Amino acid sequence: MIAPKFFVSSSNCICACLRLPISLGLAVGIASAMLFFGASALKAQEPGAPQMAPSAAQALASQPLKSEKNEAAGVRAEEPVRDARGVPHYHCDVLVIGAGAAGLSAAIEASRAGADVIVIEKMPMAGGNTILSSDGVVALNATASTPAHAKPVPASGDEQAAAGAAGAQNAALSGAAAHASSNRALVTLPPEGERLYSILSVHQAAGEPILARKLIAESGEAVRWLESCGIDLRKQTQYPGAEGIFSRRPTSDSPLGFEVIRGLLRELEAAGIPMQTLTRAERFIYDKAGEISGVRALGRCGAIIYEARAVVIATGGYAGSIDAIRADNPQMPLLSTTNSAGATGDGLALAQAAGGKKTRTGCISMHGTTLAVSGMLVPHGVRAEGAILVNENGQRFVNELLPSDEVAQAILAESGQEAWLIFDEGILKGSRTLSLAADIGSLDVVYKAATSAGLARQIGVPARHLSQTVMDYRRMAAQGRDLAFGRPTLKSKLDDGRLCAVRVRPAYHSTSAGIAINAKSEVLRADGQPIPGVYAAGEAAGGIFGRHVPDNLGIVSAVVFGRTAGKDAAMHAIERRGAEAPDVLDAPGCP
Repeated sequence: MIAPKFFVSSSNCICACLRLPISLGLAVGIASAMLFFGASALKAQEPGAPQMAPSAAQALASQPLKSEKNEAAGVRAEEPVRDARGVPHYHCDVLVIGAGAAGLSAAIEASRAGADVIVIEKMPMAGGNTILSSDGVVALNATASTPAHAKPVPASGDEQAAAGAAGAQNAALSGAAAHASSNRALVTLPPEGERLYSILSVHQAAGEPILARKLIAESGEAVRWLESCGIDLRKQTQYPGAEGIFSRRPTSDSPLGFEVIRGLLRELEAAGIPMQTLTRAERFIYDKAGEISGVRALGRCGAIIYEARAVVIATGGYAGSIDAIRADNPQMPLLSTTNSAGATGDGLALAQAAGGKKTRTGCISMHGTTLAVSGMLVPHGVRAEGAILVNENGQRFVNELLPSDEVAQAILAESGQEAWLIFDEGILKGSRTLSLAADIGSLDVVYKAATSAGLARQIGVPARHLSQTVMDYRRMAAQGRDLAFGRPTLKSKLDDGRLCAVRVRPAYHSTSAGIAINAKSEVLRADGQPIPGVYAAGEAAGGIFGRHVPDNLGIVSAVVFGRTAGKDAAMHAIERRGAEAPDVLDAPGCP
């Protein structure tokens, strides 16, 4: 079966267009496939085409253009209307900014709800940070989860008190007490959901109670929805320390993010939703009534106006920008990042310019294990399978299964701010990242030896210390109990083949600070009131997580709140269809 074909569109002027099937992208690998990812191109008038008279453009500007089928490609394309200045205008019910898991989920759900949708993406390809994900997704069993459409139930007195306390703490951090006031009802969770919520709370990873509990309650439904999109998540492993909670990943062991984005793009294509890449949203535009009515964007060929009845911001966080990170905390160390180049906080700036509130400052998470030279992320699953961390003295110094941010902080506290990841050949064979690092020609070196002493000599740590460390760990693994650091699971005795080691160091990984939202994914002002028609999801949204963003919950969060944003944005847009559309007022500075 041949995979659907996708377009990559540069901007309102189609300067270049790639039409490559996904199967070809797979053949050349993830890095090349990312360049080919996109969705349906937006058809625009060529520079030399006859221009519409200003009066005709004004007559059409107040109503949405009818979608037309592109017979050759089998996808929907939109014809722009150009105003008197030659700036093209596109019309839709819902405009989605960002093409990662959150944006694509929002677009698909908005389309299914009956809205006309356009997606714009500033990068040359779809995928965002999602496509870089190489671990699994954590979720409750679908049967134990609260369906996405279920209504929250009133909280008990104790739960309201807990919510109020947590909300007050978050408000103190952000300076916006009203942010928590719009989130008053808590969803009920099954026992395993309560366990996961407790784990997040203990590690300061739970944000606003209503948002964190919504995420957990709808996590199983989100995974089931992804599977309904043809995404393979059948391989599951027990989440460390949480009975009844599982991490899900593709059975083929292909990278999780690639599998998720590929499936969502197929759904986008099937729905005929157009996407325009290399197009960056610059600011909101308003109608004469003062309501947000779209976005002014910049494409390769100049300015573009997108008139929309609702807008979803799904542009990701800002862990890809050291300037944005240090704007929160100037003392943050200079580290590499696991993020894409597009994770620079554009959506947060867009929302703040329109009066949206940022939830809190200083919430920047690190991943503890990235390869020291290439920067490739070594997933948490490698440590869960039994790998351990040792310092330059050849000794363990941390519970390797703590949240990655805590592991990263422990590594930074060590001399040299890096560590050695120790594993055996059995773990090596099961990890795509480590296998790539072990290939001849890799920038990173995976050392191998038959004995602990032999490995110690290769990596330059005291042989006596490393030998003792490995011997102690094997003894504790046989007993099933980590007496040194309280690690909850010890799945490997590190005796499957030769011992291996690779140098790792922390990197910036995610941001939990972001645009303040409520349980409907509506963007909130400082007074806690929503901005009509503006929604946020994914890492662009804040308040879902606390001081740490847990491993394996990022994609689930993007899908849960992306779906919510898409459905509610569609509902808002369809309600506005009946009202006469006021003229759009573009901000000063347009060409």
